[in-house]
Amino acid sequence: MAENFHFIPIDYNPFEEAPYSKVGRVVDAQKEIWLSCVLGGKEAKLAYNESASLKLEGLLFQDYLIQACQTLVSRHESLRLEFATNGQRFMVREWIYPDLFFQDLSGFDPIRQEKAIQDFIGEEVLFDFDLGKGPLVKFSLLKLSEKSHLFTVTTHHLVVDGWSFGVIFEEIGEIYSSLIEQTNPNLPKPFQFSAYAELMEAFTNSKEYTKMESYWLEKYRQLPPRLEMPTDGQRPANRTFVCRRDDFVLDGIILD
Repeated sequence: MAENFHFIPIDYNPFEEAPYSKVGRVVDAQKEIWLSCVLGGKEAKLAYNESASLKLEGLLFQDYLIQACQTLVSRHESLRLEFATNGQRFMVREWIYPDLFFQDLSGFDPIRQEKAIQDFIGEEVLFDFDLGKGPLVKFSLLKLSEKSHLFTVTTHHLVVDGWSFGVIFEEIGEIYSSLIEQTNPNLPKPFQFSAYAELMEAFTNSKEYTKMESYWLEKYRQLPPRLEMPTDGQRPANRTFVCRRDDFVLDGIILD
């Protein structure tokens, strides 16, 4: 088993928890997600997992990739968030040093390797994050051959959205390249989540928000008729998060 892992020296205590640098009030979107996770249980919490993978071709310097992931997390408060048990507050860890899980599949035959990849991806999306104890992001690397790797980032929707993955992969690539070239990464100063939360809290306490809220409450004071959509089966009495997503590629003719 030892050949499946790569060890590097570290200059910090991985068992020491960093202090909180900030505490803030969660935004409305986070309240909704957190409440769904609490009421819906583990299945609901897993339904909000997000995972994306990139296949990397060419020589890869694993130590630099680890540093790039750690630098990314240090740049963005959202990747260092933890949440209070009542779901009303978020806490920002001053620092977090995420690990990079590594597994060597290069010795597997093509069929066994593909099965191992699919099994791994299936396990990643079902990773049970502890919302009250971060990190809520994890990084993984599968070695497929000397010049081919699968890099996976898995997070919870409480701290990222679909757009975030573009930022994550772009910044990791820039930081990784700068480490190889021994230059400074060309990245803008990030707008931190705590600043966004403060802006949202100020807005909810403003006259403009009160006016907007009153408008929508009046507009939907009388709800429209319930829309019943045809389904393949009967909806359960209680909402569940037991589900599956199927993706289909549409032919160009259909799109045109």
